[in-house]
Amino acid sequence: MFIKARIEEVVEINLGAMRLIFILTADDMRPCGADATFAPYTNLTARCIYIAKGGDYIMTEKEEKRLQILREKMSQIKAQENTILAKDRAKQRKEKTRRLIKNGELAERLLNCEGMNPNEFEKVLRYLIENANVKNS
Repeated sequence: MFIKARIEEVVEINLGAMRLIFILTADDMRPCGADATFAPYTNLTARCIYIAKGGDYIMTEKEEKRLQILREKMSQIKAQENTILAKDRAKQRKEKTRRLIKNGELAERLLNCEGMNPNEFEKVLRYLIENANVKNS
């Protein structure tokens, strides 16, 4: 499963008396799930929207509104990513629980240990492993 998003981020760089404001745009494609590994951004672009030499720059309302919209989009994308990852973790937990129940049921049935408490069942398993030369793998 992949998370695909177009991310725009505002970056401000102060170089002494010079101030630069960039909008970085990236098409982001990140795998998610148990086998997720980092995938680099593709189509990364940087667009300079303002260069100021000396003094402070006051943004226009249009620029401030654009920055606010970009920040909101970033938070929405992050929330979507967190939701997808949470669903994936829940799915993995359910699969593990299902596997443990099935394996436990199979062991109880094959060892004829239905109704035995967990401590007694553990003793039976340890006895079988030690006396049958079963290797842990």
